[in-house]
Amino acid sequence: MRAAHAGADDATDDAGLVEAAGHAIATVEGHPRNIKITHPDDLVAAEAWLAT
Repeated sequence: MRAAHAGADDATDDAGLVEAAGHAIATVEGHPRNIKITHPDDLVAAEAWLAT
C-alpha cells in the first residue's frame, strides 16, 4: 500500500492505486449496512441504522 500511494497521486481510492501499481483487484459482495461515510447524508443514514 505504501508503494502504491507513493507511486501515483491521481487515483480516487486505494483500489485504484493498487491497480495502477499493477496488482489485480477483486470485488466481493458486501452487506447493505457496511457503508462508506463520504457525505453528511451518509452519516445521517448510519446513525439511523445504529439506532435500530
